Amino acid sequence: METLTSVLARCTSLELQSRTSEAMDVLTEHIDNLLLENEFESMDDFLGELRVGDYSTDILITILTATLSASSELSKRSDFVERVSVELELRGEPVASLMKGLG
Repeated sequence: METLTSVLARCTSLELQSRTSEAMDVLTEHIDNLLLENEFESMDDFLGELRVGDYSTDILITILTATLSASSELSKRSDFVERVSVELELRGEPVASLMKGLG
């Protein structure tokens, strides 16, 4: 299975080609597959290490959305939520509306 890091690189490339919807589909599917395979530890490690400033708002919100159902299994997700919130605030994004229900 492709690593999350390589999936993110592919998604970033798709975004640069104005194929954002396709990129988010690829990312969501990959995260869903990891969670279905009970790869909570690897997903949690990924969330803990991800440099949120390196990725688009769309990618960050997609990760939050895709991991929401497994939040009880992902101990590092709450810190990730906070880091995303701070990053989006720095970007001048409408944090409350973008992250509503994702915390």
